[in-house]
Amino acid sequence: MSSLSTMFTRNWTLKVSALGIAVLLWFSVRVEAPGRQTLTVPVRVDLSDPEWVMDGDPEPATVEIRFSGESGDLARLIAERPTILVPVDDVQGSDTTVVVRNQWVRMQDRPGLRVEDIQPATVALRFEPVDRTSLPVAWRLEGQLPDTLALRAWPRPEPGEVRVTGRRSLLSERDSIRLEPLDLTGVSTSGPRAMRVDTARVSGLQVLPMSVDLNVQVERREERDVEGVPVSLDREVAELFQEVPSTWTVQLSGAPSRIRPVQPGTLRLVPLVDLDNLPEPGEEIGVPFRLEGLPEFVRGTPTPSEVVLVVAEPGEGSP
Repeated sequence: MSSLSTMFTRNWTLKVSALGIAVLLWFSVRVEAPGRQTLTVPVRVDLSDPEWVMDGDPEPATVEIRFSGESGDLARLIAERPTILVPVDDVQGSDTTVVVRNQWVRMQDRPGLRVEDIQPATVALRFEPVDRTSLPVAWRLEGQLPDTLALRAWPRPEPGEVRVTGRRSLLSERDSIRLEPLDLTGVSTSGPRAMRVDTARVSGLQVLPMSVDLNVQVERREERDVEGVPVSLDREVAELFQEVPSTWTVQLSGAPSRIRPVQPGTLRLVPLVDLDNLPEPGEEIGVPFRLEGLPEFVRGTPTPSEVVLVVAEPGEGSP
């Protein structure tokens, strides 16, 4: 009995080591044994034809691939997330069906792995033509010029058009390309301002150039009184009052090049009479004006801003 016990305890460390090596070898053989693994793999498209763009995702967007190889390589393949990359060099039409090839599978170089089957074996691709055109730019103004300045004319973009490239459905919806707004509060002199295309509004399109010079023309603001501006009132309404002035004075404010050519006859003042709220005969009423014929970029204010009229007795109105 003693000799049997001695046999098990003698060189016990060596025996444990040998057992461990045997176990490792057994597991190694198990892990490296040939096997199969089926994975769901996304389908991507490598489109190099400049005249077309993808219209949506491939159908189906994923396929099932059965791989075979060593179990260790198969286990690592799952973590590497392989893909299918379909190369398209020359699109022949809007709808295309392609047979998926084994060499389109993208994964790390593992010679021991093989692609045994791909299901479904075909995918449908949809394409949309690319169009190219020129579109005018659309500019916007924000804020107000300093009180000492006035616009002489509307800003002028240079160039007035840009080249736009993109899918046909997007271009068909466009009649212009919008620029970022110009803040007038920062304008102090005339000259060009570089304005970028509003990128938030051209998603999916290529625009060249992406910056346009917006030429802004301003002058020092001037004021001028124009006397003898005719007052226009329908005869039937004028007869409701004792006396209606035939002319009035208007104060103009704006760029000198805009206000100096203005003549009294180019303007007209229309009293805004509220016929439903006239006072009793002999009483006064303050009537404001509407100014017509004012040039662009010019402010006009009647002085005073309203006319005081006296309501006439029946039959005693203004001729």
